[in-house]
Amino acid sequence: MGFFFGRTNTHNATQKRLSRAAIRKVISRSAIRSLSASDELAAEEAVDKARGGDGKISVQQIDDALKKIELRSNFTATDRNGIVAAFKKHFNK
Repeated sequence: MGFFFGRTNTHNATQKRLSRAAIRKVISRSAIRSLSASDELAAEEAVDKARGGDGKISVQQIDDALKKIELRSNFTATDRNGIVAAFKKHFNK
């Protein structure tokens, strides 16, 4: 008999307001040194697109959006983890 284990969320699912300017500030090559210019732009666009119509997004939604671009580009898990950590820090200010 097998067991089915669902996805366990390791990130906060509480949505918080996030402006486009804040996205650009958090996801920057100066803050995340491993990012290339194209990966920086792809990450910014993915997070911006994932925001709700009210401009709110959770850390979990950010991680999910970044996982999608990780599958189709040179974007790495290290890049994703660095950006997620930067957003956690930004939201906890």
